[in-house]
Amino acid sequence: MKEMKVVCEQLGCGHPASAPVSSQFGQSAGLTGYNISCFGNETSLSQCSVTQLTTESCGHGGNAAVFCEAKVRLVHGKDMCSGRVEVFHQGQWGTVCDDSWGILNGEVVCRELGCGKASKVTHRASFGHGSGPIWLDDVECSGSENSITQCSHRGFGTSNCGHPEDAGVVCSADVRLFNGTDKCAGRVEVYHNGKWGTVCNDEWDKTDADVVCRQLGCGRSLDFNVRNFYGEGNESIWLDNVECNGGEVSLTECQHGGFGKHNCKHDEDVGVTCSDNVQLVNGTDRCSGRVEIYHGGQWGTVCDDSWSLINADVVCKQLGCGNALSASHAAYYGQGNGSILVDDVVCSGEEVSLTQCRHGGFGVTDCRHEEDAGVYCSDKAHLRLANGPDFCSGRVEVFHNGQWGTVCGTGWSLHHAELICKQLECGEPVSAPGGAHFGQGKGPVWNADPHCFSSEKALIQCSQEGLSKSSCSHSEDAGIVCSEKIRLVQGNTVCSGRVEVFHAGQWGTVCDDEWDRNDAKVVCKQLGCGSDGSAFGGSFFGHGRGPIWLDDFNCTGSESSLSQCTRGALGAHNCDHSEDAGVICTAKENIRLANGPSECAGRLELLHHGQWGTVCTQHWSMYHSEQACKLLDCGYAVSSPGDAHFGQGTGPVLNAGLGCFTSEKTLIQCSLHGFNTSTCDHSEDVPVVCSEKVRLVNGPKKCSGRVEVYHGNKWGTVCDDQWDMSDAQVVCRQLGCGDAIAATGNSNFGSGTGPIWLDNINCSGMEKTLHQCESRGFGAHSCNHDEDAGVICTGTSIVRLMNGTDRCSGRLEVLHNGQWGTVCSRGWNLEYATAMCLEMQLLLRKPRIFLAYPGAGQLSEVSMGHSFSIICSTPPQYPGGIFYLTFSGSITNETKPAVNHSASFHFPLAEYKDQGNYSCVYGVNVSSQIYYSGATQLLSVTISVLTS
Repeated sequence: MKEMKVVCEQLGCGHPASAPVSSQFGQSAGLTGYNISCFGNETSLSQCSVTQLTTESCGHGGNAAVFCEAKVRLVHGKDMCSGRVEVFHQGQWGTVCDDSWGILNGEVVCRELGCGKASKVTHRASFGHGSGPIWLDDVECSGSENSITQCSHRGFGTSNCGHPEDAGVVCSADVRLFNGTDKCAGRVEVYHNGKWGTVCNDEWDKTDADVVCRQLGCGRSLDFNVRNFYGEGNESIWLDNVECNGGEVSLTECQHGGFGKHNCKHDEDVGVTCSDNVQLVNGTDRCSGRVEIYHGGQWGTVCDDSWSLINADVVCKQLGCGNALSASHAAYYGQGNGSILVDDVVCSGEEVSLTQCRHGGFGVTDCRHEEDAGVYCSDKAHLRLANGPDFCSGRVEVFHNGQWGTVCGTGWSLHHAELICKQLECGEPVSAPGGAHFGQGKGPVWNADPHCFSSEKALIQCSQEGLSKSSCSHSEDAGIVCSEKIRLVQGNTVCSGRVEVFHAGQWGTVCDDEWDRNDAKVVCKQLGCGSDGSAFGGSFFGHGRGPIWLDDFNCTGSESSLSQCTRGALGAHNCDHSEDAGVICTAKENIRLANGPSECAGRLELLHHGQWGTVCTQHWSMYHSEQACKLLDCGYAVSSPGDAHFGQGTGPVLNAGLGCFTSEKTLIQCSLHGFNTSTCDHSEDVPVVCSEKVRLVNGPKKCSGRVEVYHGNKWGTVCDDQWDMSDAQVVCRQLGCGDAIAATGNSNFGSGTGPIWLDNINCSGMEKTLHQCESRGFGAHSCNHDEDAGVICTGTSIVRLMNGTDRCSGRLEVLHNGQWGTVCSRGWNLEYATAMCLEMQLLLRKPRIFLAYPGAGQLSEVSMGHSFSIICSTPPQYPGGIFYLTFSGSITNETKPAVNHSASFHFPLAEYKDQGNYSCVYGVNVSSQIYYSGATQLLSVTISVLTS
């Protein structure tokens, strides 16, 4: 069932309905089989454990299949979060009758679709009459259900209504918290005019933050971060000078200066940390008090039956208050009023929210308020490092008397930093800068009394009894830089081995989920073992012992410490020690391409027992060249010209035929342990030509961003002179990112730094790499960085459903190592198919394009000076969405929102500059991710002059 869940969600097809086996959709031919095991929380099948099978162990008669069922959608609204409610059942969509239709029903629909809270529900077919069956009637939800189909109703298809009674809902999806730890913390972003933008910090305060948290169903605000705490946005700044009175339902209802009107930069973007649905009241600060939860539009208490330290720990972590020091009973923090909402709470400790713990049901209790439960959390709520690059470095701030304040840097030393690094479990102190190194804070400035920072207990005591105010100004705010303690063990050198992290007084391992070369690079840099390395999983260096501290790393490779990478919480994992991660560093220092025109082309040389040697061409192939190019970060192998093409080398000649070049990892191992020598001479030295390194940076996802090329040991940008869709197509294909949607210029993804490597690029669109296109040559340009080029690509899909009745049913196939293979049905069941739907959005049907002009024929000819329109349309797959119109020879593209699945791009006065080839791409936002169709066929428009 878990695998089926992943498949359906990744493909955008809802929930698994059934799991047919024995190749119900037919047997595949010539494809490899795989055994797949998922946990069910993956967003892509590629994140699951995959084992290749032999034909004997699972033939194609055992191909797995799945029927998916999307349960609810909103249609004919202004966007995907408003419209007529439709439910999918027995293979077709149907409507919901408005009898008994209320706001709690709307809450469930909005939450199921990831559209926030319900602003209002509608009756009498306000979004138009539906067609087909009326599936549900007399729906009554409590508000806590995960799906509208779980609510009480008369039964599927049982109704006394007609389509004039179709129900609708409008959700409040005009605000979100982005780039935070969860949906209730992050940078505040507002949706306006078809795109998300940020909010400036002018006049921003707790009242404004409270409106955001309440709108998102996230309780109240714990912190209102006024300066780029959750990173800078890169789109519009929509709001400034926001002033709420606290009673608004939505942030956009508050007084503000008008959409798009501001005097700010993105370093002033605001953020919010909300309590989610839990708060502590009547304590000494926000991290102690009576536990209250928000449900059904009201706050209520928790009964102390079965209340334990584990339960309290979940509350403390949910609130960002560290660990629980005590779990109090018998209304220790006073009796609440109103409802007692939950009783008999039992948590495992792995939950991220108290409401995820097992309990007797909302409102089901035999308690009175003298049994209200409470919590006292540790001092991490009293201490933080702000405005730094990660949670282990920044400006020192202490919470006292209900507000955050800074610490005076006069007399500040590494001794203070050591105490704080220890408390925050951030390893050893690296430095203790003063002078507002991490920017000037706000609020009071406290004295740096060493006693207050000596222990957890001492800081709590100082925070409660009173810190002494300093005469310093914020220009003297203290900061620290800590470094997590890490080590490599069981390797052959200090720079290779199993990765271990020191936390809470003991060493523990790192799980290999998502562990890749970028993560390994950071480990190597942090340990002083070079700037590169290779990632190993599966306990390559033996099983560790003790805790598994970290999982799900996602480093970019540019970080200087593992603590700066995105990752799971300390101690949170789904692994065992057979998945311990490892690293071998400085591998790239053992391989080079010599005597060529660049570092990505030349004679292959390897370091062998301290001496550089060459490689014999006997048994050499393009596959071997591919491994060398990967190891050198030089993209793909382009060619392997004749013997000694880049001249004869010196030193030993090494053998290429004994397994060292079968993969990147075997090459690393051989470079560490030594190669076998060959009987060849240097007239047979191997040459290798790789594509140059290309990357996309500063985009919203990996397949869009500013184009950068690596040359001369530096990354540099590409100028937008003559930059067009043909050039963008080559970049997208080279990076494995599908087709190009847009070729952008004018630093659309921000201005780069460093050299501008390429200009006047002229690709035909058929080249395999950007290196093969014509240009002025490296470093030759007439540009500056406000002309940096960028691309937007569609992305690629690695799953598909074949031979079914429609795109959401069929035989499951997975793309692996360039080859499509099936999934074995052994152990396959309904629980295995619920996480695959999103990737299917990448397979959106291509839209149609046509010219709207009187008398337009197949030649698509338009008279000079006349008006014309280009229409893009798509089959009705999803409500809303955006159409992109691209034009050959242009670095820009136009966008328009989809209205009734189409958009019209109007040209009021035809000119010669409008002549050329046009194409459309359709994009849709699903769960805060944008997915794109392929491009339409080209529409060729000719501008002609009328002759008398």
